[in-house]
Amino acid sequence: VVTATHKAKYGDVELSHMLADAGGMQLVRWPKQFDVIVTDNLFGDLLSDLAAMLTGSLGMLPSASLGAPMANGRPKALYEPVHGSAPDIAGQGKANPIACILSFAMALRYSFDLGNEAARVETAVEKVLADGLRTADLMGPEGGKPVSTVEMGDAVVKALDASSRAAETVRRWSGERFAAFLDRFADRIDARAADLVAIAQLETALPAQP
Repeated sequence: VVTATHKAKYGDVELSHMLADAGGMQLVRWPKQFDVIVTDNLFGDLLSDLAAMLTGSLGMLPSASLGAPMANGRPKALYEPVHGSAPDIAGQGKANPIACILSFAMALRYSFDLGNEAARVETAVEKVLADGLRTADLMGPEGGKPVSTVEMGDAVVKALDASSRAAETVRRWSGERFAAFLDRFADRIDARAADLVAIAQLETALPAQP
C-alpha cells in the first residue's frame, strides 16, 4: 500500500524500506536522515520512545494520533506526550510537563487551525529552555538544582504572557505609527485639494480665450 501510494501521489519524495530493528539503529546512528517514518502502532510506539531520548528525555516530545478527516475537514485526533503516564513519580513534582504542553500546541495547530498560537506556545518553551531551566530528567553532568513540574509550567506560562504583552505592544505601536502616517498623509491631501480648488476658481475667474 505504501509503495503504491508513493508511486501514485508522491513520486517526488524519496522512499526507502527498512526493518524496524534496523530503523532503530539508524535513528541512533543518524537521525537527520529521516523526515517521516511510516510504521504500524507497535513498532511506532517503540521507535517514538527511542526518538524521544535523542532529545535528551522522554519528557520532551509531544505526539498526535491523527485519523480520517471529519465533516469540517479537520482530522479526528488524540494528543498526548510520547511517554504516557509515570505512576512511579506521581505527586512528587518531578515530571517534565514540556511534552504535555507541546501536545497542546499540536492540538492548536492541527485540530483548531491556530498555527500562530501554537508557534507562540512552542517559542515560550524554547525560551524557558534557553534560559537554562531544567526538570530532573534534563539535568546534565554540570549539576545544578532542577525545577519542579509546577515551576517549569509556570515559567512557560510566564514566557507566553511576556510574548503576548510584547505582541500587543508591537500591534499598538504599529497602529499608532500607521495612524500618525495617515494623519500626515491626510494633511497633504487636504492641502493638495485646497490648491486644486484655488486653481479651479482662478480658471473660472479668467476671461474666456477668443
